[in-house]
This record gives sequence, C-alpha cells and structure tokens, in this order.
Amino acid sequence: MKPKTSNPFQRILPVFLLAVFGTSQAGVGIAYKLEPKQSQVTFVLQATGHKVHGKTSALKGEFVLPFKLSGVESSFVAKIEFDAASLDTANKKRDRKMRTDSLDVNQYPAIVFLTERIRGEISKIRSGEPAQVTLVGKLTIRDVTRPISVIANVTRKGEKLHIEGTHVLRFTDYNVPDPSIFLLRVKKDMTIGFSIVCSPAD
Repeated sequence: MKPKTSNPFQRILPVFLLAVFGTSQAGVGIAYKLEPKQSQVTFVLQATGHKVHGKTSALKGEFVLPFKLSGVESSFVAKIEFDAASLDTANKKRDRKMRTDSLDVNQYPAIVFLTERIRGEISKIRSGEPAQVTLVGKLTIRDVTRPISVIANVTRKGEKLHIEGTHVLRFTDYNVPDPSIFLLRVKKDMTIGFSIVCSPAD
C-alpha cells in the first residue's frame, strides 16, 4: 500500500494569497479546477528510425485567477500534476520499461508543475481576448525539481479557460535514465505538449 501524500498546493495557496493579497480567501479571484476529461499532456521522443508518442489525461490541477491580474507580469500560483504511471505510448513492453526503469513510478508517482509567476499578455485573460503568456515556476520529475518557463496560449470560451502550448526539455536533467540500448538510440530532448481546460470551481 502506498503511503498517503498531502497536497502541497492546499498548504501553499493560503500562504501565497496571504503574502500577496493580504488575505487567505479565494475572494481575491476566481478559483478554477482542471477538467481531466477535456485535458491532455503529450510527449514526443525521437528514437532511431521512429518517434515515440505518449500521452495521459490523468491530470488534476487548481488555481485562483486574481481579479487584479494586469500589466505584463504578476505573481500567480497554480498546480498541475499527473500520475506518472498513466503515461501511455501504446506499447505495453515499452510502457512497462518506462514506468519502472525510467520514471520509477512506485517511488515517484507524480509529475508536478507548480507556477510562481505569469508574464506576457496577462491583461487579455481578464478581458477574454486570446493571450500568449509565459508561466514561470518549477517542474518536478522523479527526485529532481528544476526552474522552468513555459509559453502558453490562453483562450476564454464562456466560463472556461483553454491553455495550450509546447515545451522542449531534456529528460536527463531530471535524473531519468537514458533508455538507449545498442543500436536503438534515443535523443535526450523531448517535446511536451499540453491542452488543458479549466472551469470555475464549485
């Protein structure tokens, strides 16, 4: 049985709101939650003679969009995470190796992106215009947490926010073992894609 892990976002959010807005209440903005059935994270990895495509929809996340979001840069805390064991490349043997040797999902069950700041056309998010922003934060894979800046396109459709983009990262930066063997070589740079839909929390 896996030990229960606490949700760090639930501890971080009240502290963050208190420090930035002088209150720990979500009344400073609109609380959003991620819709997993409408969201997806993908990856593409170049290997010898072919590309490996993987995906997951086992996502969860939440954030508060401040009412006073304006300018070109602002503090912004959000958490998006997914179950590492849910990544699927449509090849059972490869998936088993990925989950055991590469990601060690029993020891490190979650991959987590925690934002700290947002830059770019952030005032457009409030007005409903399509906006290109940069999400600045930290990404944790296995036992490594590294700073990361991700460009995303944000579009409001009714009450929902659609967040999409891609990012290239080097998996060896996160202590993920290189799966290359003999003549089958894998490039260390991989392209991460994300399409996320968020709705106002109940």
